[in-house]
Amino acid sequence: MELLEKVHNYHRTKTCVEILPKMFLDVHNSCIITKLRDFLYVMENLPTHYCRERPRIMLLKRKVTNLYTIINRICYRDLVYFTDDCEAIETGQSTPHYREDRLQLLVEEKR
Repeated sequence: MELLEKVHNYHRTKTCVEILPKMFLDVHNSCIITKLRDFLYVMENLPTHYCRERPRIMLLKRKVTNLYTIINRICYRDLVYFTDDCEAIETGQSTPHYREDRLQLLVEEKR
């Protein structure tokens, strides 16, 4: 997200967003709803009124709210979740999870 980088680098908002949790977006991760909700909670409860009223912060909050609404309401049963690796949303590094048939092929290849 380009906006998130701008908010982190802009001198007037840099101190405001230091408390925001790191998040890497993956709509096919079942933890995305919870992480977006947590992110919005932190944005709603920023420590100072100055931070809550900054235009770039308000824009970021509106965009994250829109994404949350799209995933939670509009795409509700249409999204397919491939993983439930919550740590991957925080770190950006996903560990592969193999289904049983793929795991069996991997074991056979090693023999």
